Amino acid sequence: MNTNNIFFNLCHPILSKLSDGHMIKLGFRFFLGLFAVVSLLGGLYLGFQPLDAAVDIWSILFFLSSAFTGWIVFQICWFRAGTIKDTPDSKFVVSAIFSVFIRTIGEITATICTVIGVMGGLIAIFSDFGRMIPGGPIAIIAGPVVGFLIISFFYFIAERLSALPAIAANTQK
Repeated sequence: MNTNNIFFNLCHPILSKLSDGHMIKLGFRFFLGLFAVVSLLGGLYLGFQPLDAAVDIWSILFFLSSAFTGWIVFQICWFRAGTIKDTPDSKFVVSAIFSVFIRTIGEITATICTVIGVMGGLIAIFSDFGRMIPGGPIAIIAGPVVGFLIISFFYFIAERLSALPAIAANTQK
């Protein structure tokens, strides 16, 4: 049976691009770039929501914290998209890309926890709403601490994932 025709070889170029990691790198870079833009616009959109109801110091502070969070998440995603672009092609490129992706998730989650903790604590201390919910100083401390623990956990997982290909490469020698 002759398999050297377009019917049998249609997927070969696509599969070869997938197996060398080029298309996966491109897909993750596109996803992170898109997520960066959506985060920036989402932070601005979310920040404008309280300004529709009333303009006071808390709505302005909420806008600033939402816009700041969106900007930081944008920078994280943009930086990590560049990291994926610079990842050298190898036999285990998908492990390296996924390791970067896991770090990105940890960095974004830690950023959000830190901002929510600090801003929630400030609101709890200084606003009328805070009288109903005690614990402002605790939230100001706990937000960054929880953020640090989250980023440490995600970096730990990412380092374990990136160590596996190095172990496999040394075992083959």
